Amino acid sequence: ESELFGHTAGAFTGARTARKGCFREANGGSIFLDEISEMPLAAQAKILRVVETRTVVPVGSDKPHSIECNIIAASNRNLEKMVDEGKFRQDLLYRLNVVQFQIPPLRDRTEDIPLLADHFLKRFAAEQKIVPGTIDEDALELLKNYRFPGNTRELKNLMERVNIYCEGRVIRAADLKPLMPRTHTGSDMLLKNAMAEFERELIRTAITRNYGNIANAARELGIERSHLYKKMKKYSLK
Repeated sequence: ESELFGHTAGAFTGARTARKGCFREANGGSIFLDEISEMPLAAQAKILRVVETRTVVPVGSDKPHSIECNIIAASNRNLEKMVDEGKFRQDLLYRLNVVQFQIPPLRDRTEDIPLLADHFLKRFAAEQKIVPGTIDEDALELLKNYRFPGNTRELKNLMERVNIYCEGRVIRAADLKPLMPRTHTGSDMLLKNAMAEFERELIRTAITRNYGNIANAARELGIERSHLYKKMKKYSLK
């Protein structure tokens, strides 16, 4: 609560000076609430009050402060299911869920892997003041064929290891393999290929059954239309 809404000097033990809090710091801009599904119900009620009144009250004060900022919230859990289970406030979900973006896992958007890997390599190289490395085609193919259960965070950590351990400026598959999880075996590749072929056929059948109507096909598959277009591009479907 102190982190989000701030506090006055002396509001609690250790509060020697006043603090504005994240919401007031974000005034005139945006605040990003990551993994909002992990927030306790009591804190959710206070966030709802902020969203509805556009004011925050610091801990230890009764004076409200007006704020005006965009609120971006993220979760990797199904919030509607959590509402049904009584673990997330329905009114808060309605207030936050004005514009929704569903980001597929990294394994479903392999075209992003080269861009992200290059970004992270350059970022870590800049921190260490060294020339960033480049990843050759075989190493990129190895990355694309890995399922990344930890999504982008796992790719980021892998690129940090690459930046530390790879001495050459061209990163090859032989450099990458020892740094990847040992569970990444040939059987993973066979499973990935089989799943990709199954997904491709499922999408092709849905499009055919809906006479080429992409919106209806996406609805039948239970995914966003934009996500379906990406899949169609991935599998060269028209």
